[in-house]
Amino acid sequence: MTSPPCRGCGGMTERVGDLGQLPLVDRFPIVGSDPEVDALFPLKLSMCQRCALFQIENCPPPDVLFDADYRYLSSISSDWLSAAKDMAMTVAPTLRPGGTVVEIAANDGYQLRWFRDLGFRAIGIDPAPLPVARARSEGLDIRQAFFDLEMAEALAEETGGADLVIAKNVLAHVPAPNRLLQAMARLLRPGGRVIIEVPWLGDLLANGAIDTIYHEHHCVFSAHTLEMLATDAGLSITEVQRLPFHAGSLRVSMALGADDDLKPDSLNALLALEREQGTWNAQKVRDLLTRAKADFRQMESKLRDAIAAGQTLAAYGAAAKGVVFAALSGLADLPIKYVLDRNPEKHGRRMPGTGIPILPVEHLLTDPPDICLILCWNWADEVIADQKEYLHHGGRFWVPLPEFREVSDRAL
Repeated sequence: MTSPPCRGCGGMTERVGDLGQLPLVDRFPIVGSDPEVDALFPLKLSMCQRCALFQIENCPPPDVLFDADYRYLSSISSDWLSAAKDMAMTVAPTLRPGGTVVEIAANDGYQLRWFRDLGFRAIGIDPAPLPVARARSEGLDIRQAFFDLEMAEALAEETGGADLVIAKNVLAHVPAPNRLLQAMARLLRPGGRVIIEVPWLGDLLANGAIDTIYHEHHCVFSAHTLEMLATDAGLSITEVQRLPFHAGSLRVSMALGADDDLKPDSLNALLALEREQGTWNAQKVRDLLTRAKADFRQMESKLRDAIAAGQTLAAYGAAAKGVVFAALSGLADLPIKYVLDRNPEKHGRRMPGTGIPILPVEHLLTDPPDICLILCWNWADEVIADQKEYLHHGGRFWVPLPEFREVSDRAL
């Protein structure tokens, strides 16, 4: 079957999988509304034969994905806030004092505020009304819009060019990542740089984390793909770091210009690892998807066995991957008491595609289940550390990925 051209380079793609019809992961209907009317969208997966970009074939337009009902707020996670501070403290000393920092998809300003407080001119761009309002309430300069080449040119004229352009977990969220990189390059002043963070295909393959694949994540990147896209945009990679966030990510620094003879050691090392592990191999991706689907079926069987044994179940994390996990592991058909989440904007709503209500985390103690399934498994350690009292009273956490584990008071 013919697949659409590559989102990144326009090359030929080949189908590698199909996850079926899934709901949008950041649309949380009011409790009591009918799950049968939740919109479902196909999730077909392809890989480029030229640049090896792993991508979804079709997706709703950006103004549907990031409209007024988009409720994701980055500041909810304390670990995420700490990482944002560390990043700013590390990068700020390398920048021109008082220079301009622009963040694409700045969300509620969780990252940008650190640069503002360090004395930089900080400008954020984000299309979603809720996080923009949160950021503006803290006095941040946030422009509500989609970032494109036209906006880059206007900002470059307004500021004289940015010393730093940040795009954390943004490149995967746009239909055409090559055009976003081109616009970011246009915004830079001479000597400026770009820092992006993206999900890494190598970690997705290693962890079997197919619950990180959803309609907002148009792509998952390898270092090989990023190098090709950067070159096409007139940029060169100057450093690559592996990060533990979002089931495994890369932080990539880029500068204007290109020099194939001066690749940084960090990039060469990661490219060598990808070659060794077969990260760019389409069949390896197909095999992963087959194994991961089987793992989700086994998880559903484990949950059903617990219910048959008289155990009560709840879940933690009404995050994007939680919605995908719920869809792929059959949670909609199971007696799940509730899903807990720290984001108050999601309380009083339900998980998409299910009738499961989303409640504040305090319910873990006031109405404790025998087993709490951590859907946001990449933040499992933070959740467990915050909820030790639940464990002390006999509760158990199940962490489904990357390998199933049970955490109880005895394990602490």
